[in-house]
Amino acid sequence: MFPATTWDFVLLVVAGYVAVTLLVRLMQNHRRQIMAELQRECVEAQRCQREERQRERRLQADQQRVPTEGERRKRRPENEPDSEAA
Repeated sequence: MFPATTWDFVLLVVAGYVAVTLLVRLMQNHRRQIMAELQRECVEAQRCQREERQRERRLQADQQRVPTEGERRKRRPENEPDSEAA
C-alpha cells in the first residue's frame, strides 16, 4: 500500500462531499415527485367522492320527488284501464 499524503485526504473529503451532496439532491427531487403524485391522486379521489355524493343526492331527490300525472301515466301498464276513462 502506498503512503497517504495530504492531497489524498483532501481529494477523499471533496469526493465524499460531492457524493453526499448529490445523494441529498436526488432524494429531495424524488421526494418532490412522490409528493406531487400523491397530491394529484388525492385531488382525483376528492373529485370522485364529490361526484359520487352529488349522484347520491340527485338519486335521493328523484326518489323523494312526487311524480306528476304525466309520469304516472307513463309508468302505468297499457292493459290497466285509465281511471279517468273508466
